[in-house]
Amino acid sequence: MKNTKTTSILLLQILGLLLFSTIIMAQDSEKDFEQIKKIFFQQEADWNRGDIDAFMKAYWNSEDLQFGGASGITKGWQQTLENYKNGYPDRASMGKLSFQIKDMTQHSQDVVSLTGSWELKREHDRPGGHFLLIWRRIDGEWKIVVDHTSQRLPSKAGARSFQTLDFIKSISGKKTLAGQHNKEPNADPDKWTRYIKETTGKYPALWSGDFLFQQDNIDNRWKMVLEAKTQWDHGAVINLMWHACPPDQGEPCGWDPGLLNAQLDDEQWGELITDGSPLNEAWKERMDDIAIYLRYLENNGVEVLFRPFHEMNQGLFWWGGRPGPEGTAELFRITHDYFTKTKGLSNLIWVWDMQDMSRDFEAYNPGDEYWDIFGFDIYDKGYDISWYNYILPIVGDKPMAIGECSGLPSPEILKAQPRWVFFMPWAELVKQSNTPEQIIEVYNESVVITRDEMPGWK
Repeated sequence: MKNTKTTSILLLQILGLLLFSTIIMAQDSEKDFEQIKKIFFQQEADWNRGDIDAFMKAYWNSEDLQFGGASGITKGWQQTLENYKNGYPDRASMGKLSFQIKDMTQHSQDVVSLTGSWELKREHDRPGGHFLLIWRRIDGEWKIVVDHTSQRLPSKAGARSFQTLDFIKSISGKKTLAGQHNKEPNADPDKWTRYIKETTGKYPALWSGDFLFQQDNIDNRWKMVLEAKTQWDHGAVINLMWHACPPDQGEPCGWDPGLLNAQLDDEQWGELITDGSPLNEAWKERMDDIAIYLRYLENNGVEVLFRPFHEMNQGLFWWGGRPGPEGTAELFRITHDYFTKTKGLSNLIWVWDMQDMSRDFEAYNPGDEYWDIFGFDIYDKGYDISWYNYILPIVGDKPMAIGECSGLPSPEILKAQPRWVFFMPWAELVKQSNTPEQIIEVYNESVVITRDEMPGWK
């Protein structure tokens, strides 16, 4: 009994020592992790100050440093520094860097691996990817000795195959689709399309609807979406807009104040575009609701020209009037990525839309990979040839359209400005701003395509 008791005490002491050692090792690991994180996020701050030399201080200053990237393996600290400076020659190319840590593992007392993701926010794109860093404690300091960084391939919006987009591209510079927007009420979702038919004897080639923001129109969203399916079956191009309520308010909301004159302050805006924040999560929930309707259309083969933020330079709207990489364009990118990547929707053709009120369009450009068609809303002097010539180099060879208008473009304008792939008068404004004779003249113009001339969709 005595020997058994002594043995038990000895085992308990050994287990206690092992447990104590484990706790000490875990505490040491946490200290090492915290030291590495401090250096790592200092790198992020150095980069965002435009200081590549300071950024490089985290790397092992040795000819044995290894950096693996898209162009292969680079050896040596100096060559890695030169590669960074050649690849990112100015602040615009450096953008704003953000790191996300996925995992840290301690392999020995002096070796830690760190995996994660990176992203650069720049004015016209958001390159990013993943990395594996091997850190080693050298002369008491943690240094990166191996960096393997990958870059995700950009998913060019126009690279996807859409029969509607292919058709629209084929008519660019030659023909123009007649379009018509239908807004309130969603209970009568083809009201203004019928007016065009009654006036001209022809249906518009493009039908447009809106998810809207008032309670009765929210209640009738399904009726509007079912009309989109019907119009698609009849061969029309489908355009959907989303006058979304401000994310700090619930649905429904008002027009003014509401969509208009209910702007977020700068702090709220920063919260909205910060992933995981309360306003950001509220916006995601709002998108979840809309995704249900878009998914139905996808499941039924309907391709959608989707225009969630029209007139991005119009500061009266809560989403508009915020130029620069963290302004309205960033909300567009967040929305695009959530619908296409998180929700996995593949039937959306993205429309970037501006108004004829300020010639600062590049400051609102989400980036080429985020939009397929450029929309230009004309409510002032937008038919002037100077606007057309201003837009051409911005859009390049992508389709451009008259996203909204009150007065229709005349046959003379359509011939002088042939790159417009469609025009779309705004709901009741087509009747208020144009005589029946003017509407008939445009619809009978040889360069204008109506629904009866459409190829039909498979």
